[in-house]
Amino acid sequence: MSDSLIAGFLKIKNGLLRGDLYRCISNAEKFCDEIFCVDDYSFDGSQEWLKWYLGEDHVICVPPDKHDFCAEMFWKQKLMDLLHKTSVFKWIYWFDSDEILDRRGTEEIRDWCEKNKDNKQIKGLMFHYTQLWRNTSWARTDSEFDNGSFVKLWAYEPTLSFDISPGTHHYQFPTQFINYLEKGIVKQAPWEVIHYGNVGPNLIFKALQYHGGRGGVYRHLYFNNATYRPVSIDQLPPG
Repeated sequence: MSDSLIAGFLKIKNGLLRGDLYRCISNAEKFCDEIFCVDDYSFDGSQEWLKWYLGEDHVICVPPDKHDFCAEMFWKQKLMDLLHKTSVFKWIYWFDSDEILDRRGTEEIRDWCEKNKDNKQIKGLMFHYTQLWRNTSWARTDSEFDNGSFVKLWAYEPTLSFDISPGTHHYQFPTQFINYLEKGIVKQAPWEVIHYGNVGPNLIFKALQYHGGRGGVYRHLYFNNATYRPVSIDQLPPG
């Protein structure tokens, strides 16, 4: 495995309590050369585990008095600054702790990144989400759950930066990609991201996260008219 092809870019909070931490790290390390992380003031032991497993120089820890969901992009910029100090990678793969890449993507993404590392006509990839709902057998399809694609793979540049103004529902990718999307040089990935954010304990945390007028809470609490599609076991990576 090359040591400079893909950097993992992770933001996490209480991954052990949610049941996400080992799954997301196990998946990402199959195709990322190194993983860098910002821990948003976990209190369940995730922070200590990450520093032990990834190395303290790969983890940024949000202090208790700085923890605020509305400051999410500020801390993503701090993580980007850490990657800029390394600046050896060709690609950055952004993932949250409640996500994994599907079986095909896990097996194929490195070959794709190697073949396209010098391709000036591709600055990144958008990934469709399989939005698991309550378990791994079904994905939710109503209320635009099945419509979105997210810019998850970024060609590395030393100027990459985020909009760090306070608030929620910002673009989750670097601001440079707004221009790249308009130019059509961000392509659709042939793989899916499997999202566990509404499975098991995560469904409760999701509702709590968006309380107080932040938007999105009702569709996580009330879903009498929801629709679903089956998820094939073949879509999930082994293990």
